[in-house]
Order: sequence, then C-alpha cells, then structure tokens
Amino acid sequence: PNPLPLRRAVLALLDKGGAEPAQAALAPFAGQPAAGERHLVSVCELSLMLGSALGLDEWALAELGVAALVHDVGYLISRDRSRHPVAGARVLLRQRGFSQAKVRRLIAVLEHAREDLDGERPPSLFARILHLTEHYDLLTSPRGAEPAACSPATALARMWAARGRSYDATLLALFVRSLGLYPPGTVLELTDGSVAVVVRVPAGHWDAPVVRTIRAPDGSPARAQGERDLSDAAGKTAVRAVVEPAACGEETARTCRALLRRQ
Repeated sequence: PNPLPLRRAVLALLDKGGAEPAQAALAPFAGQPAAGERHLVSVCELSLMLGSALGLDEWALAELGVAALVHDVGYLISRDRSRHPVAGARVLLRQRGFSQAKVRRLIAVLEHAREDLDGERPPSLFARILHLTEHYDLLTSPRGAEPAACSPATALARMWAARGRSYDATLLALFVRSLGLYPPGTVLELTDGSVAVVVRVPAGHWDAPVVRTIRAPDGSPARAQGERDLSDAAGKTAVRAVVEPAACGEETARTCRALLRRQ
C-alpha cells in the first residue's frame, strides 16, 4: 500500500473531527458489519482519539493513523492470526525508501498483536495503542448476522480487568475516560422501564450519557426517539442495567444500528 494517499485520508479524518470522542466512539457501528474496511477505519478513528488524548502532535497522529490503516495488511498473505504481523512487515518492506515513519509502521505492524506486556522491551507506543483499539473494535462490532461479543460498556470492563497485563494501563485509563462509562452503542435498561441506546457522552458527565429510547416501558417500540440527557434527569431516570447484544433481539439491534449511523 502506498502510504501517501493513506496519510491524506488520515489528515482528512482529522479535519472532520476524527480525533473527537463523539465521532470515534461511533466508528465500530459505521459501515457494513462484515467489511474489513470498516474495521480498519474504526481502529484508525479510535487510535486517533486515543493519540489525541495522549497529547500527540498532528505529525505523530498522521503516522499513527497510517499505521492503523495498514496494521492488518499481513492478512493479504497469511490468514494465520499468529503469523500475519510478520507477513505484514514483509509487505511494508516492499515500499521504496527507508524513513523514520516507515520504521514506526513496521514496528507497529510487527508488535500490535502481542498479548503480553511483561517482556524486557515493551511494544512500541503505536503498537500498544493499536492493540487496545483493535481489541475494543473486535469485541463491540457485529460480525455479519452475528451480534457483537459484548456491549461497549462490558468490553471496557473486560479490558480494564486485564490492564497492565494485556493492555497498557495508562492508555486504557485515557481510553475509558474518553469513551465514558457507557460508550455510544451501549444498550441500557433504565429505571423507568424503558430501553435506550447511548448515542453520545457529554463532556463532564462520563457516567450519565445521552440516549435515544428504543423500547417504551411496556415493551412496545418507542414512538418518539428524541435524545434524553441522563445527566439532566436529576435522579428521576438512571441506568438500571446494561443489555448485552445477544439479549437485544434482531429488531432492537437493527433499530440501534440505524440510530447510530444517523448520528
């Protein structure tokens, strides 16, 4: 892959707010569920969000975004998950020239699949970011007709339990703070008996998201799907439970995807 048009695409994403949590958090639900391109763009947007929260400058963000778009290029040669990082590095070595940016991409592609952070030399910063954002996308994105492995809120909880071992603890803390306790895409049962999907998390209210109701308290489809800011509910309406994708049902899942794609 030619890195120049990829870099231009990343810079265009940054210009459109690709580093903003509100946009990046919805990336796992954009596009067709089974499309490989959707996964690459999602990992790219989530990585730009995390890199921005970390304080990386625009040059570093652009290089991180390119690394995200090519992190799985090894699958063009090998479908073996354990071998695709090395295969990807071989693909990138065919590019002409030998710049610092190329070396960073090579290292990120080689190391992003490492599960253990306890080695003598930890993975590079880009690799640690890609490892984290890719796993979040894989956990929260539907696969064709199959529902996602878990809700965004549960995915963060699972990853948090493995902080310091599988994931860089500092990066994961920034990631959680950016996405909120209930990230966009999380389906919630509320204390008034209704069911709603999180569409965004307002600044300063990481545990009280903005939702759209999809099921009324009696279980019927909601007639009005306007936004409800739980931070303004003044204790009247709060979160009772997270509803996992497997328990949502296909009709609810379709409604959620349609709402999220319109955001």
